[in-house]
Amino acid sequence: MGDKSCSELVNTKNTATRNNGTFRWDDAKDKILLREVRVVEPYIWKGGSKQAGQGWTETAKLVNTYEGFKDMPRDQRAVRERFNKLMGEFRSKTRAELNASGISPDPPTEIEILLEEISDIMLNTVHTDKNKHEKDKRAKALSVRDAAMHTWGKSKERLGSSEDESDGSSEESNTTKQTKRRKQRKRKSSGDAFEYLRMRSEQFMLVQQQEIELRKQQAMLEQQKFDAREKKQQQKQDELISQQQEMNQLLENQQKQFNLQQQQQQMQMQMQKQMQAAMLAVLEKVAK
Repeated sequence: MGDKSCSELVNTKNTATRNNGTFRWDDAKDKILLREVRVVEPYIWKGGSKQAGQGWTETAKLVNTYEGFKDMPRDQRAVRERFNKLMGEFRSKTRAELNASGISPDPPTEIEILLEEISDIMLNTVHTDKNKHEKDKRAKALSVRDAAMHTWGKSKERLGSSEDESDGSSEESNTTKQTKRRKQRKRKSSGDAFEYLRMRSEQFMLVQQQEIELRKQQAMLEQQKFDAREKKQQQKQDELISQQQEMNQLLENQQKQFNLQQQQQQMQMQMQKQMQAAMLAVLEKVAK
């Protein structure tokens, strides 16, 4: 669409200093922005509404996850203003091309495809009574135009002008070409959008699987830690039981040794008594 892409018509040296540092928009960043805008669709809400603000905040949050935005993240106002500027330049350029004659536009860029698809959605979205009124006005204008074209067609048939017929055929041919080109763009933009959504879905599923795997690993690690603590506590209990058993055995041995000593002392005392009795008996015999 033209010699330059829509984003090139926007001053890429435009700086935003609402966040720290100096930020520069370029084609790569514009593509990221438009892809996320296409997914979130913050433009379907009435401008200035809470829902619209939440949509642009979510868009800024998603955009800031990409390289080039992480160091200098954009807020919802920055992404909204950039989008509005891109869309304004795109619509101005589109009107200029439609009004021009004999111009063969260049193949659209990815940025232009995204802008065209978003523009179509915005035109088909009704979110306020004012928009409904404007839509009714457009419908009436189209009806008047169709009636005028019908009247003009009948007049042309009556005049039978070959030159007019040639011009009408040429205009119809140009209109047909433009219609075909727009349909091709829509098919391509829809295909690109579906492909992007599919990639986003696959990335989301991959992240979920990674999170599940991480949770499993964390659960296994926690189980291992729990088992290690249980094993350590069991070892301590076993050591305490072993020490208690050793202590009991030692006390039992000491008791046995004490009992043996008591028995030996009793035997010695009995032997001494027997010896004393024997000596007394001998002395009594001697005395007689």
